[in-house]
This record gives sequence, structure tokens and C-alpha cells, in this order.
Amino acid sequence: MLQYTIPINKLEASVSIPEFLGFKKHFNLRSPLTFTINESSKNFSFTSLESVVGRGGSIKSSTGTSQVQYNQHIYSIEKENIPALKREAFVDYVWNYAAVLKWELQFTKFPNSLVENYTETWENVSKSIYVDSYGKELGRTGYFDKDLDQILSGVTDHGKKASLIYNFVKTKIKWNGYAGFIAENGGAKAYKEGEGNVADINLALASMLKYAGLKSYPVLLSTKDNGIPLFPTRKGFNYIVTAVEVGENVFLLDATDENNAFGDLPERARNWHGRILIDKEASDWISLMPAQQSKNRLQISYQFDESLKIQGKTINVINGYYAKTFRDNYKNVNKDSYLETLEKGKGNIVISELEMENEIEVGTDIKQTYTFELENGMERINDKIYLTPLLFLAEKENPFKAEKREYPIFFYFPSLENKTVNILLPEGYEVEFLPESAIIDLNNGAGTFKFITLQNGNYLRIESEYNMKNTVYPPADYKSLKDFFAEVVNKHSEAIVLKRI
Repeated sequence: MLQYTIPINKLEASVSIPEFLGFKKHFNLRSPLTFTINESSKNFSFTSLESVVGRGGSIKSSTGTSQVQYNQHIYSIEKENIPALKREAFVDYVWNYAAVLKWELQFTKFPNSLVENYTETWENVSKSIYVDSYGKELGRTGYFDKDLDQILSGVTDHGKKASLIYNFVKTKIKWNGYAGFIAENGGAKAYKEGEGNVADINLALASMLKYAGLKSYPVLLSTKDNGIPLFPTRKGFNYIVTAVEVGENVFLLDATDENNAFGDLPERARNWHGRILIDKEASDWISLMPAQQSKNRLQISYQFDESLKIQGKTINVINGYYAKTFRDNYKNVNKDSYLETLEKGKGNIVISELEMENEIEVGTDIKQTYTFELENGMERINDKIYLTPLLFLAEKENPFKAEKREYPIFFYFPSLENKTVNILLPEGYEVEFLPESAIIDLNNGAGTFKFITLQNGNYLRIESEYNMKNTVYPPADYKSLKDFFAEVVNKHSEAIVLKRI
């Protein structure tokens, strides 16, 4: 490790390796830092004691000594003022961008011995894991046949089959909290006991999908807290999910998380790329990043009187990873506790008549409605009223504050947030100023922000929508993103000015 979460004034590091060992050096290419390695060598010798070994491995007698000479390769690094790793908003895992130097053993060549190669490729690593651990497990049935036949009776659609099997495994085998890409107990035992590690569960899932006539494959990956492997090694993986083909689409499934919808992965597993194992001979990289957009739609309608008390109703519909996050956070929270959370940060508000739909049914849109009364939601100066129309829905702060950024900006999933506000103005007032509509483009369609204002008599309609089409944006896009969200905050802070007629 060449970088930490504290700055380093001066780093001095040296590694000495005898010529018998051949290593390849790997820097972390995601780190913005560069290091120069100074290489040198020197002669080294040591005296070897030659002995006669007796029964049981004991030294019987010494026959003399010999002098062994060889070159010692020396690699050294000296660098000053190494900056600390910065924990910034929208970073997937900060240690993925640390300056690191890793050594890969490629071969050994000892005196009077042949060269022994250790160099691996991702193809060889994948093949060895498949042969050692997956071949038999994927072909093992018998322990679930009767149950699965009953569940799939009369079902011919492949998508429906895959969904039924996925939901069945989620309820049948609970995750014991242990990761790993090797089955701990095996699918049969985990099925019987109702509990298993990640590999037990997802390999059983793959086996069932194959049994049902679907094309299914294990996918090896490294979780975020395990980092990103720099060179081919079995230790580069610590997790496994399942891929299934339905028509022309490939869905990634992880049955360890009860709130995962079909085709969704938990956050820990969405770490750039995984290795899909078609069979023992064929494997390839596959993206783990979400492709489908998750949506959060809010609609708020309100009115106010001469006392400036706002009364209104809110409707919120969410799907995809927004819905999963809600279920993760609030599935087992009682209504009173959730109401306190809902009111927090919204000013002097009282929320009532809260209703929820589909908060438990994974894979469906969650709908939430409530009414509210809000005090001090606007300001009167002389005979004019100043109203920020989005109220508590407004974005008040730009999440990007630094002048520059060296890490990618990681949004976790493509998203669309739409906020629509309908306002009924009180009698005796008219609009003196209405914020202008605006449409902002981010890097030729990578994102858009729309702010649309309309007036029809005493009715105002304001629509705000930002649409982020990518999961990851490179550091080169940082300034554009910062300016983009500055415009969001700016438009959300503009006030409507009403004057008395």
C-alpha cells in the first residue's frame, strides 16, 4: 500500500528479490498517482550446510558446506507529499482508487532446476474454479425436483419460469451472512437446512434454472470491499451470482437478498465487472452495473390562505433501486416511527392520512400518499408573498463542492427524479414574477434537467425533472456535473412573487 487516508510527507520503500524468483509489478491504474521505481542489483552469497538425512527426517551427519552466490534485485521507491485518500460523495469504494503496488509471481528458477511457471490468465483461473467447484454442483439435482415440478406445473414462458424459481430460492434458503464463491455446504444440504452461504444459494439457483430448461451460468465477482483485482488470481474473486438468459436478455440474479427484485443485484455486488462462466472452457467479462433506470416520481398539490398556512397532499411513486432502498430501510419500521422520519427536515409540518401500497411486494412500484399542513412555508414582505414552490422537495445544496475531482462519480444506478407541483393561489393575489422555464443538457445527453413553469389563471404548475442516464461518470465530467447540479439548486431556490391585487 502506497497511500492511506492520511497524507504522507515522505515515503521510502525497498523490496529485495533473489534472481530465482520472477515477479511482475502491478500498479493500480485507477489511482491518479504515479510512482517511479528505481531498479538495481547486487551480488549476494550465503553458506549452505550440506547434510545427510536419516530416517524420520533427522540430520544424521554434516558433510560440509558450500557457497551459494546469486544476484539480488532491488526495487525502491522514494516519494514526497503523497496526498491522503479523500472520502468524497458518490464514490463506490474509496480504496479502489488507492495507490497500490502488487507483485505477481510469474516463475521460479532455482539452481540446477527447471523453470517453473506460475503465470495465470483469467481464462485459466475461471476454468480451474469451474472444474474444481462448479461442474458437479451445477449438475446436481434430485433434492429439489418434486418441489420445482409442482411450482412450474403448466408454466411454459421462460421469463415466468425464471421469476418463479428465483422467488422460490429466496424464500427456501436464507443467507447466513457469509460470502465466498465456493459452496460451504452444497446446494442439497443448504436446501434441506434452509440456510447457506452466497455460493450455496446462487449455485442452487443456477442448478434449478438449468433443470427448468433455461440457460444459466455462474458469475464470479469481487465485492466492493474486496476491491478490484489487478492481475489474474483466484483471490481476485470472493462472491458469485447467477446469470440467466431470457429471450435476448441476460439477467443477473442474487437470491441472498430478500428485497432484490428479479434482475437486480445488491449494492455490494455491483462492482464494475464479473466473470461469467459459460462452461469449463469458455468465460468472459460481464458488466455488473445496472442498465435499467430507476424512477422516483413525486406530485404535490397545495393551497394556502391569508394566514399563509399551506395545506396539501403528496403522492410519491418509486420503483427499481429506489424501491429496494426503501424496503431495506423501512420494511420493519412501524408507522409512528416512519412518520417521524417523514416529517424530519421538512420544517414546521404535520403529516397525516399516510397510506402505503406495495411496500412489501418486491418488484412492484411503491406508492405513498399523505396530507400535510405546513407553517412558515413562505414569506410575506409588505403586500407581497415570496414562495419557493417546491417547498420541502427542493434541492437546497450542491453535493459537489470540491474544486476538482480525481475519482469517478458513482451514482449507484441510472435514475430519473420527477417532481411536479400544483398550486392553487388565493383570491386577491396575482403573479408578479414566475421563474423562467429552463432545460439543461449534461454532456450531450448523459443527463438532462428540466424546469418548466406554467400558469392558468389562479393555477400554477411547476415541473422539475433530472434524468441521469449513466451510473458512472469519469473525473473529466466533474465540472459539468458540478455546474449541472448548481443549476438544479439555483432553479429550486427561485421564488414566485405574488402581489395583492
